[in-house]
Amino acid sequence: MPNNENISLDNKLINYLRTKYNKPDIDFSEPPTRFKQGLSTLSYKFQLTNAPQELSKPLVLRLFRDTKQGSSTGYATKEGTLQNILYKNNYPSPRAHIMCEDMKQLGGEFMVMDFMRGESMWESVPINKIPELLAEAQVKLHKIDPASIIEGLKSSSIPREWYDGTVYIDTWITSNNMSWLKPGLKWVYDNEPSERSSAIVHCDFHPNNILVDKGEISAVLDWTSGRIGEPEKDVASTRNVLRAFRPFFRPDVDWVSFTDDYLASYLRRSRVDLERVDMGKVEFYEALHSLRVLELVEAGFTRDLPGVRDRLLVRFREVTGLSLSK
Repeated sequence: MPNNENISLDNKLINYLRTKYNKPDIDFSEPPTRFKQGLSTLSYKFQLTNAPQELSKPLVLRLFRDTKQGSSTGYATKEGTLQNILYKNNYPSPRAHIMCEDMKQLGGEFMVMDFMRGESMWESVPINKIPELLAEAQVKLHKIDPASIIEGLKSSSIPREWYDGTVYIDTWITSNNMSWLKPGLKWVYDNEPSERSSAIVHCDFHPNNILVDKGEISAVLDWTSGRIGEPEKDVASTRNVLRAFRPFFRPDVDWVSFTDDYLASYLRRSRVDLERVDMGKVEFYEALHSLRVLELVEAGFTRDLPGVRDRLLVRFREVTGLSLSK
């Protein structure tokens, strides 16, 4: 395929598919149309004609931005591998058909995966019903035996920390202008749990990443942060996202009560399906998550929405007793 930046994404993708499947008559019945944009990815919906059977359906191109100046991150492989194993375990995850780390093809790593029908949980479920449905889907995820995920990820090119549940401190605060966060990082290292359990965790598990179709969860999306870790880590990130970010979008909702309802639903279900959840670990991971998001906000990787920084600092102080300030 010609390496020409002026060639459109449509042409690059169709040329790649024709070469990969040795079918020069593959074409678009619906060309790629962007429908979602995140901080690190762009998503396009498209459909093909004269394609292999598994690709003869609505598809999504998930294109990862080139954040390392031409170096692969392994995210496409990691996400696709994780999604496919979840798919085989009958968890509502899009099946990935193609995972490509060759940056020269489309200008970034990418996946081609099934398009999943539905609307976000926020848009399709009454808000008083969301905590229970959210907890149900998360407990179901945490029940899946992580052994097959670990083996699948070990055989890929991704770093060990994505599948080794003992390697989980993912906050690195090295920039001089973030020195005010370093006391918090010291607290994290001084208080890390000595015993850990392993589960498949999403680490961005909130209603915006969950699709519902006809009253049923049709897909859990955006596995960028997915890994092997502790259930408490997943619960902590969900609680923090709900309490810190959602008030900006829906100031009319009592988010403290909403989050309490979610946690109560999770704990009630987990007592039946999982071992006891350690609330001390949940709070530890809330502090870690708060610190990590504060770092991302400071570095400009996450939007600095009004009130988010203050709410994260308050939660960090509640858990640790430390007041962080510039």
